[in-house]
Amino acid sequence: SYRYVLENLNAKPQFISLITMQNHIPWSIGDPADILATNQYFTEKENDDFTSYVRLLNHTDTATNDFLDKLSTIDKNITVLFYGDHLPSLYNSENFTENPRLQYLTDYFFYKTVQFYLGYIISQ
Repeated sequence: SYRYVLENLNAKPQFISLITMQNHIPWSIGDPADILATNQYFTEKENDDFTSYVRLLNHTDTATNDFLDKLSTIDKNITVLFYGDHLPSLYNSENFTENPRLQYLTDYFFYKTVQFYLGYIISQ
């Protein structure tokens, strides 16, 4: 997906909307094996899924870093917004008993040349 964007950038103003499914279930990835994720409230199966999800995030982080590095070499104004449409399905409603609103928050960040803005969005 990142390669497609890079190959299709041109000199005129553009708006590119890109949606991926990279970190949607089913998750099953064995590397990097040194990354493990656990939650004391998860079952063994849920912790296995959690570990696979976090390993996929590692791959996404690496690819996103490479993508942003390549964007930074392009001589034009570029703004990118990254966000998730929902939390991973690792959680169930009991995880949000104390604060139900948290189940609708997802992280986001903007990239513009070399500046980052961090925050979260609400998804329903």
